[in-house]
Amino acid sequence: MFRYLALKALSALAVLLGVSFLTFTLTLLLPGDPAAAIAGPKASPEVLRQIRQELGLDQPILVQYALYLSRVARGDLGRSYITREPVMTTLMKRLPATAFLAATAWTLGATLGVVMGLLPSLWPKAKGWVLSVSLLGFAVPPFWLGLILLYAFAYRLALFPLGGFSCSGVVLPACALGLGLAASYARIVMSRLSETMTEDFIKTAKAKGLPQSRIVLRHALRHAFLTLFTLLGLDLAGLLGGVTLTETVFNWPGLGRLAVDAVFNQDLPVLMGVVFFAAAIVVVVNFLVDASYTWVDPRVRSSE
Repeated sequence: MFRYLALKALSALAVLLGVSFLTFTLTLLLPGDPAAAIAGPKASPEVLRQIRQELGLDQPILVQYALYLSRVARGDLGRSYITREPVMTTLMKRLPATAFLAATAWTLGATLGVVMGLLPSLWPKAKGWVLSVSLLGFAVPPFWLGLILLYAFAYRLALFPLGGFSCSGVVLPACALGLGLAASYARIVMSRLSETMTEDFIKTAKAKGLPQSRIVLRHALRHAFLTLFTLLGLDLAGLLGGVTLTETVFNWPGLGRLAVDAVFNQDLPVLMGVVFFAAAIVVVVNFLVDASYTWVDPRVRSSE
């Protein structure tokens, strides 16, 4: 198991290194001049040259990247071009809003998805509408669903605020994100339960006269969760990294909205910080899921 986890850790480091390089390269290709964004359009060439020198933008690209990596290794993601605040401080200020939205949407999606996935096994007549609802959840983008929810429940009915960070304001964006997650989880649970119900141990439980509900909930559902476990971890990591379009639609002050603002302001350190931070969350959570999978599924340990 140690060798398995060591390989996963090395793979995680390689992914982070690749993400940092791609992010650094792509941000340099963005149109506009960060120095002009800081100094304003009427700044003199001398002022622009001085700003570029202070920020290290006059250095060769590989030198800039090496300096960037050395700072990241020390936990320093640089300073914002606009506010001059450390990027890590800015990220920590925005993280609670994203974490609150992510936890709410993830909990809603997981709960609703598991319940929907269980229904066909407990009530076969529900299979048709569960499949229809799941297909609809896959087809509708979260940001588009968010616009509909905003118009119907915030603008027309005035049941929820139009945006902002609050307990009531999280309902609509959480629903916009959670319904899509629920559709994915429902299909997985339903598919795995359908396969598991044909296994020999399920046939034995039926032969003993156990009720269908007990067979599904206490025996079959455990095996369905083995497949769902990884997806739950990855989706949570993705949500924690910030959902750009959804946070923008609902004016949610999280990491996704921060990334959008950084693009419009040409604030490259903040943009790179958000992308790298989001990638780090995904990689770390993925590693933890893989590590815990060796405990959840003994077959992983036995294969080593």
